[in-house]
Amino acid sequence: LLAAGMGSRYGALAERPPALRAAPRNPFGSNKRMKHIPNIITALRIVGAFGLLFFDFRSAVFWTLYLVCGLSDMLDGFLARKLRCESKAGALLDSVADLAFVA
Repeated sequence: LLAAGMGSRYGALAERPPALRAAPRNPFGSNKRMKHIPNIITALRIVGAFGLLFFDFRSAVFWTLYLVCGLSDMLDGFLARKLRCESKAGALLDSVADLAFVA
């Protein structure tokens, strides 16, 4: 019975009482140390977007920088959600970065 989970006090499928539930943990460590990383990535994307102006669109450097900027857009959003550090300032900065990247 114990192997099937039936021997525990709450059963295999029963929900644990609130006092025994573990709080969701941040897989990347302390949120205090890591909370600015998505905003830093977004700021670097703004710099990269303006850096695209200095290269010919047919060059490999242009397309490499373009790809890095596009991937960083996905990365900063993923990290902000995963680290649970979304903010209004971060959302505004992301919108500015998207505008700089597209324009």
